[in-house]
Amino acid sequence: MEKKSEMTQPVLWDRKSIQDKIIQVDCKEFLDENTGFSKFFGGMEQNGFVVLTKCEGTKSATITAAERISPLYDSIYGKMWEVQVKDQTKNQTRYDLTDTNGPQDFHTDATYLKESNGYQIFHILTAAAEGESPF
Repeated sequence: MEKKSEMTQPVLWDRKSIQDKIIQVDCKEFLDENTGFSKFFGGMEQNGFVVLTKCEGTKSATITAAERISPLYDSIYGKMWEVQVKDQTKNQTRYDLTDTNGPQDFHTDATYLKESNGYQIFHILTAAAEGESPF
């Protein structure tokens, strides 16, 4: 008879309760070692998110880390959606809330697609100097 693995119970959290419990995993440990991989998915199972630290600040490094989790889905936006604050007064090919320095409230992306997103990965290269955070 197979032994069932014990799953961690998900934890409901808010800013105050999660502040000292954010699970962080060094990117090199995540990419190179099974312990980092296990720690990552343990955090995902428990809190619904994990912070990878000390990651290289490139798009290719983000893709490498993302593909360690799962193959990337090539949506109508491509494999990666790049967000950059843009001057909304200039002529652009797209206008999107993510291209502004306004707040990004919790939301679900791409619900109108046949297969909407599973995991979403954010690689913050430069954090805003000011603004609100749920953490």
